[in-house]
Amino acid sequence: MLKGKILFLKAIILAAVVIFVSLGTVMLFQAFGAPRDMPYQLWIMLATIWIEIGLGCYVALLLNRLLNRIRHQYVFTEQTLAIVQRIKNQVLIISFISLGIAPTIFAMGGPGMAWLAIIITGCFVVIPFGIYAVIAILVECLKSAIAIKNENNLTV
Repeated sequence: MLKGKILFLKAIILAAVVIFVSLGTVMLFQAFGAPRDMPYQLWIMLATIWIEIGLGCYVALLLNRLLNRIRHQYVFTEQTLAIVQRIKNQVLIISFISLGIAPTIFAMGGPGMAWLAIIITGCFVVIPFGIYAVIAILVECLKSAIAIKNENNLTV
């Protein structure tokens, strides 16, 4: 039963990576097929997206490692904690890098639409920071679980 769930989660991670890399590639082809006087904000957004895709692929690799550890019943270990902390750090970096889309959104908004640009940018930035907060809480829970496991192993 657990093996099927892990395989399903790995399939979701792989599908997400394929979709994001494909969309990024399409954006790249559109950018290089566009007129050469494309605004600099679009180049900043394109660079931001590709940096986030690269970091997202690294997070997907870490998630795969984490799922392998779960499959082999090595959940409450220091190595697992290190993987989850790396994921947390990468999500924090992605959160700050996502600010790179702000110039594009503000340029697209035009005069009188700054409030909409702020809301859209806020959503793109708040969501990764929210994910970071959830992962940070899970890291603390995992630390506590590892401490309890180590204490129980010493008392046996």
